[in-house]
Amino acid sequence: MESRLAAPALLAVIALGCSAAADDKRVIVDPSRTHQTMSGWEATPRLWEMDKENDRYDGSWLVHREEIARALVEDAGVNRIRLEIASGAENPVDYWSKFVAGEIGYKRYKDHLYEKINDNGDARALNPAGVQFAALDYYVENLALPMKRLLEARGERLIVNLCYVDFRWSKLAGSLSHASRPEEYAELIDAALEHLSRKYGLSPDFVEIILEPDNTRDWSGDAIGDAIVALDARLSSRGVRPTYVAPSTSHATRTGDYLDRLARNAQAANLVGVVSYHRYDGPRADGALPRLAAKAEKIGATIEMLEYVGGRAEHLFADIKAGASAWQRYGVAAKADAAGKSKPGYLLEFANGEVALKPGVAAMAEIFRNVREGAVRIDAAAEAPGVDAVAFRNRDGRHAVFVLAAGAGPIAIEGLPKGRYRAAFAPKGAAASRNLGVIAADDRRRVEMSVDAPGVLSLVAAAANAAD
Repeated sequence: MESRLAAPALLAVIALGCSAAADDKRVIVDPSRTHQTMSGWEATPRLWEMDKENDRYDGSWLVHREEIARALVEDAGVNRIRLEIASGAENPVDYWSKFVAGEIGYKRYKDHLYEKINDNGDARALNPAGVQFAALDYYVENLALPMKRLLEARGERLIVNLCYVDFRWSKLAGSLSHASRPEEYAELIDAALEHLSRKYGLSPDFVEIILEPDNTRDWSGDAIGDAIVALDARLSSRGVRPTYVAPSTSHATRTGDYLDRLARNAQAANLVGVVSYHRYDGPRADGALPRLAAKAEKIGATIEMLEYVGGRAEHLFADIKAGASAWQRYGVAAKADAAGKSKPGYLLEFANGEVALKPGVAAMAEIFRNVREGAVRIDAAAEAPGVDAVAFRNRDGRHAVFVLAAGAGPIAIEGLPKGRYRAAFAPKGAAASRNLGVIAADDRRRVEMSVDAPGVLSLVAAAANAAD
């Protein structure tokens, strides 16, 4: 497997300690000005298990699961997982196990994915035979638990987000609507949480109420609010208090309207800890973020961007600067075809028997790997077109600065805490970063350098810096 940090001799991308040119693109770092606290870098456990083209289950990824988990944690820097519970889990038939066993193909499995059939007529008394958690178990055992072990070995933890999904894409919707019967919704989510706790000792940190309600049959902002209140009443009665994430619309420009409808239920608004959005509205999302952040602040919540298959470094920078405390592209690993191509939106690629970062991911992974849970974003301002910057202070005191350069040219970073920094550069579209050695921020708290291509330049403190 190719190292994520190629040898410095491969390309002298940065000239360290060069004289500042008149056209330097300056980045000013101010550690005294702080912003959001970072939660985590999320991925959804989607690999190549669903072979849609051949209408079958493909379990060939399982023999590589440990290497995939290692690459996800160590190379991509992911520390948070979205475990999905499909609405069709409330169904007397375990279609997932039939799919894995080869008894049914992908198309038939998908037909039933969101087919909801009530377990019984009493939301207060679960019929265990009426709910199916085999799909949830599959991803926990084969990806979440290996990730958890790897993160704990590093002195960190796996952050878990349990996410309910009820898309309108399936042929069958069933006879039950969780959107219109919040007590039934609460029963299913409570059962899933209890199952994860009892079987695996997992207590999800977050519950994402509904994935992309704008792509469902009947999930309105009002329904989301009712679901939050019903779920919290049920969970709090047994001392379970996750952070609630909503509304998770597919377009950031729709999030505010859903949130406004949700907030008509004051109790629900007070319970929301994260206002989540996806950015499938492309550039229009950027214009919606200031308003969205203000709405979140009004109810005491943070914001998070939790899915964008087309996500690139420029989107990551924009979302972080808007206040996002967590971010997700989408899937874990895609398998390359005979032509060497794989599906977009994944962090890793399996090709020629090896697992590696997908092209273009290295630039984002520089931030993911070096900005960990609990890091605080500090001020970083770029003073020229074609340059953007974000900076952080990790919980261990190590500072990190990342510069997104649209093209070649000199860059000067000022205001860095004095100390030694590991320098790396991830060219745009690359699958690996280039290690450029260790440099020092001098008494002037300034580093001067030059890049010869578009990409992300990172400076990460080799140890905790001196006091600011």
